[in-house]
Amino acid sequence: MRLLLTTMLLSVLCVGTGVVYSRAAQSPATLDQLWRGKAHFTKVAMLDWGGTGDEVAGSFVAEGDTWYVFNRTSARVPTSPDCAHGRFRTVVRASRNHGLTWSDPVTVAEPGDSKAGDGCMVLDGSAHYDADAAIWHLLAQCLDTGDKGWALCHYTRHSASPLGRFTADRANPVVRGGQIWSRLCMGTGKACPPSTLDEGTPEIVTKEDGAYLVTFHGFDPVNKQGYRGVARTRDFRTWQTAGPDLPGDATLGPRDCAGWLRNCVGVGAAVSFDDSRYRYMLIETMTKSLECVSGQEWRLELIRSPKGRWPQSGAAKWQRLPSGTLLSTAYPSPSAVCPVQYARLIADATGIYLVYEDWNRARGTVDRPLLKLVRP
Repeated sequence: MRLLLTTMLLSVLCVGTGVVYSRAAQSPATLDQLWRGKAHFTKVAMLDWGGTGDEVAGSFVAEGDTWYVFNRTSARVPTSPDCAHGRFRTVVRASRNHGLTWSDPVTVAEPGDSKAGDGCMVLDGSAHYDADAAIWHLLAQCLDTGDKGWALCHYTRHSASPLGRFTADRANPVVRGGQIWSRLCMGTGKACPPSTLDEGTPEIVTKEDGAYLVTFHGFDPVNKQGYRGVARTRDFRTWQTAGPDLPGDATLGPRDCAGWLRNCVGVGAAVSFDDSRYRYMLIETMTKSLECVSGQEWRLELIRSPKGRWPQSGAAKWQRLPSGTLLSTAYPSPSAVCPVQYARLIADATGIYLVYEDWNRARGTVDRPLLKLVRP
């Protein structure tokens, strides 16, 4: 729900200008060192891939020394009366110098690639490269004609490079709105209500033992609250919601952020990062709704829990970064109702990086700061 409204807000904006790198020497650092106050994020660049200005909500994948960003942007096909909110596609760009310059965009998925599910929009997805099978997977939010509600669609590309058209899964939409949440929230004592739906902002976390672990947000339209869930799949068509390491419930929700942010209504987009001991998540939290509404606080928080079974929401196993909120908007403005969002962690051989989108009130643009985790 939030994502559709954000699309309409950000599609009229321009991207930032230029890239400026810090010359300060930087050392490898870990998130555990950040947790203990022994490391910090420092700005090293402003990402800018040019274009028309409506390429936003980038999801990043690092393969070797190459970074790929999967963005949403306006579709090439004409607007249709059946798509009241417009049409959006997914494109990919590559950078071989840590974001200093980017290749031209290549279309990955276009509205109408599937027989059903994506007639209007393919956006805000997560890509993963399976090196063993030499295949790229993209799991994305999709919206069909007639405003039938959000779903998830799956696309693949049999290549070592994602710079080309992906093939739509014949089973699309592979997740219909509420399909997974109805199972997660069924029963007594659950953290999420049965009205939760809108599986969105999916994140393909990892592949283990032949199965992919995927997280996704959910939205309760009754209470305007947001949740984060996790499930496992081998084929992106059938989904396991219970198991020895799955919560069988929401893993994050309003109960978890209530102590960090007054009037917190839950969690939106998120990205995960594991080390040998902990599972880290960088999450969006807000005070009114996952929708873009005026007058609400919008913060990015870093949390962690011990590796192993994913915690159930409210189980008090998620710990917040001791130093407090990781990021809040640099440009508070009533006209920027979703000002700071879509934070992504990027890890490669040179270190851990953080990218997010922030509203620049002074220039009327979307800024994309790039930060690197360093030790003093």
